[in-house]
Amino acid sequence: MSTTKCASEEWISAMRLTWARLKDRADVIQSLEPRAIDVLWPLFNYRDLDIELFERSTMLLLADEAEKRLILNEITVADTYEQLSNPETAVRWFWFHQMVHVTQGLSYKTFRELNIEPDRIETTRADVWADFIALKTLAILELLEGVDVSQINARTIRERESALFYQVVWPMVKMKQPNYFVPFEREFEARRVMSLLVLGVLLEDMVNSDGSETIDESVFVNWRTGKDALYVWYGQTNLLGRQPIMVNEDEIHLIADAIMNAQYNEALNRVRALPLPRGAELQEYCRRSVV
Repeated sequence: MSTTKCASEEWISAMRLTWARLKDRADVIQSLEPRAIDVLWPLFNYRDLDIELFERSTMLLLADEAEKRLILNEITVADTYEQLSNPETAVRWFWFHQMVHVTQGLSYKTFRELNIEPDRIETTRADVWADFIALKTLAILELLEGVDVSQINARTIRERESALFYQVVWPMVKMKQPNYFVPFEREFEARRVMSLLVLGVLLEDMVNSDGSETIDESVFVNWRTGKDALYVWYGQTNLLGRQPIMVNEDEIHLIADAIMNAQYNEALNRVRALPLPRGAELQEYCRRSVV
């Protein structure tokens, strides 16, 4: 039996068990994070999860409406099992992300149509939201598998999210090319990766300080050629701090170039060095953004 086939069967067994646990704990998960419905909704509207080898390598998920099945592309699952030390958890995050797209109603065809737009902002925002809520749902599920719900709070969830970022998200970003789940060969794709890096740095910063619940949304970063500003959108509706973060244009492109050239650690270190609002300043920025 091939390595790919073994990985697929191992994954399907593990993920069907996760499916059952998610459905069983859906009410508890939603009580801790109501927005997790974006991950959970397909569990109650599709009957099965499966895996197949698609002709299109970039087609990550197919929602079969006739049979009410969700089918993931075997290539990405096999790549994850081949390259990562913690593949089962990584594929969980990948699968949760795809479940959000099903809830969003973004089929493979719809994504391709939206990607006709030059800067792909609509699909990038859909991706960064799916990244965030999938990560938080995964953190809650893992906590529920280890401790009583009474022991779970904002700080424990945040600590688990930050740990998962470095155990799962970061290794998946660093997977060899072609990376079908987190591609970044083009600048618009680098925006998603930079958005993930900013989220990871903010999570890290909170865990290393007092762990207060100030960042509890997806993060989307954007920039314009010729402008010395990096725009950080918090929650997809409010501009973080109402003002752009002033960053030299050269620095923005150094980060984007590092991402596109797979210089992962350089990109992360440059993001860490950005003048992002932190601590009390971040709390004040977030307070002012929801007046």
